[in-house]
Amino acid sequence: MPTIVTDSHDHIVIEDKPWILGLSLVFFGLAAIATGLQGIAERDLFQVVIGLLFSVGVWFCFKLGVRRTRLTLLPDGTAALTIRDAAGLKERSFPSGTLRAGLATQTNDGETYRAILLVETPDGLERVPLTRYLSSSRSHETVVERINAWARTVGVNG
Repeated sequence: MPTIVTDSHDHIVIEDKPWILGLSLVFFGLAAIATGLQGIAERDLFQVVIGLLFSVGVWFCFKLGVRRTRLTLLPDGTAALTIRDAAGLKERSFPSGTLRAGLATQTNDGETYRAILLVETPDGLERVPLTRYLSSSRSHETVVERINAWARTVGVNG
């Protein structure tokens, strides 16, 4: 869940670190490897194949699902977004006045949220999600409120 890590007069840092998901996938990956190794010890081909398939599945889930996001908001109106996942590090900066606001979206049941950045581009408004997932946690709303307050403080329209 996204949380405000630093909130000072010279910068605001918002991070999303999916520790529970990452640790769960490591645990399931190790269990799948143990299943495969047990199958090798018992000479059970079916168990080896199941262990291998689950290991590959966990690896894909880890590669696609675990992503650390850091948004840094500066008092001059600029912002930097850093995304680190299994594919590597991606950095993106936003010039002053382009990062309008944060927006929380909900699914039809009204109980899940995601923090989204609204970015002014030459092609129109771009929506950049801070997380890949929806959550029922109120931390998304807190982050959105803080981004909106920052945008108002630095004079961004929205």
